[in-house]
Amino acid sequence: MGMPKTRLSKAEAQQLLAQHYCLRLRELWPLPRGTINSNYVVTTDAGRLFLRVCEGKTEADARFEAELIWQLCSQGLQTPALWQTRSCAPYVMHRCQDGLARPVMLMSFVPGIELTEAEIDEAHAFDVGLMLGQLHVCTQELSRRSSRHSIYSIAHLQQRLHRMQLDPKGTRDIRELTSRLLVELEVIQKLRSRDLPQGIGHGDLFPDNVLFPRKLPRINGTQRLKGPVGYMLDLEQAATLPLVYDVAVALLAFCAPVPLSDATSASHDADERNQPEERVGPLRVDVSRALLGGYQQLRVLADAEWQALPMELRLAAARFTTTRLTDIQGLGRRGGPDERPATTGLPPSTSGSMGATTDPAPESAAPVPQPAEVGPPGLGLGPVHSKDYRDFAQRLALLQATSPEALITTLRDA
Repeated sequence: MGMPKTRLSKAEAQQLLAQHYCLRLRELWPLPRGTINSNYVVTTDAGRLFLRVCEGKTEADARFEAELIWQLCSQGLQTPALWQTRSCAPYVMHRCQDGLARPVMLMSFVPGIELTEAEIDEAHAFDVGLMLGQLHVCTQELSRRSSRHSIYSIAHLQQRLHRMQLDPKGTRDIRELTSRLLVELEVIQKLRSRDLPQGIGHGDLFPDNVLFPRKLPRINGTQRLKGPVGYMLDLEQAATLPLVYDVAVALLAFCAPVPLSDATSASHDADERNQPEERVGPLRVDVSRALLGGYQQLRVLADAEWQALPMELRLAAARFTTTRLTDIQGLGRRGGPDERPATTGLPPSTSGSMGATTDPAPESAAPVPQPAEVGPPGLGLGPVHSKDYRDFAQRLALLQATSPEALITTLRDA
């Protein structure tokens, strides 16, 4: 979270929009959202749009994401539409102030509201499950002809943790945590199933990557939605992965609000009943069952996936503990936030492998003057979501202390 890493001046944005999209820029606003890319809201003669400078992404990454967005839009899953340039390209290679060229994408700006983890009730979770199931079903054809391996392999996470152990900024507590994470990843590598259904997954489906269409007044203490399910955002980390892993990420993100020890994290329904909410490990049982129920309206989990779910939950918890230590805390970082290789210049190149882990460009560009205000007037940026690595470290500890059989039985026997 924070201000854009790549600073676009109003003159740069105007030239880019006019030359490649035949649009006239009226206003440019930096958007302090996201941990990886540089995001802007632009007001044009075609209305309000979303402009994203893709940090540390190859052109192959950008092409894959564009193909994915168009595939999903054609299948009816709601995600911000990607604009084509006047030459029908899905992105523009823009030479930035540091001399490097980066893919720039222009997308429709969609309305909606974000909810915090604690605000997610069974109705919201069911809709999230529907969206995730729709994503997995809609991309079956695409996954047969195109693939993109996630960089967040166990080996990649181990490399990050080893670098953190050597980082002089790390405290004793951090070094102890990274040692425990390395042991956990070894356990996961030995016990994780290697024969699970795979396909293109979101990889990062969190509450700040979902916009719900509207929020109605409370009915019996619970927020209810009306209308279409919602919008799925930020497909930049989408990759070919075990589909149940994608489900595990969503369960931890939507069904395990933090702080877990705080009574205020319980749902409004539980507060009104004045009864403690049932949990299995870190997961709220009723909300987790709702998410899984929505997902299985479109894609039923196989027996092997149910058996693999506890280990996939532990991998997801270990992954986000690790990446938040590097991307948010800045420990053990070798380069940019997601450590994908940077593009190095114009014209666009067709070479380079997807998902490589070479270092991206250093963040050394001098800032360019831009508006002092953050976000256009009247733009609700939604709640501030926790990015604390301890959230997932705590979830991981609770998962380690939970019987896999109890977790499966509790969630499956709805």
